[in-house]
Amino acid sequence: PKDALDTLVLTAIDLAPLDMYEQISHIPFDTSLKRTEATLRRRDGSVFRVTKGAPDVLLAMSYNATEIRGMVEERVMELAKRGVRALGVACSSSEEEGWVLM
Repeated sequence: PKDALDTLVLTAIDLAPLDMYEQISHIPFDTSLKRTEATLRRRDGSVFRVTKGAPDVLLAMSYNATEIRGMVEERVMELAKRGVRALGVACSSSEEEGWVLM
């Protein structure tokens, strides 16, 4: 891992289950986009994308942003009041499908 957050997350879990995925491509964190993205392939050959970054950016990309906006913004504010920085994670099954905020 190249950043502190990745190091923290990846040392907190068992990495063996991740071996079932092959990383096909990776877009490093871009400060103008406020997110990073990777494309992964499962053993069955299916491909999906994942992204992590600023919650407001990922919320705006989500297919159901209108329905979940209030809940997401409330949770981010709850964390901020405690001094905790929020990070969003989303996935998409294909280029055509919208992002799902996790």
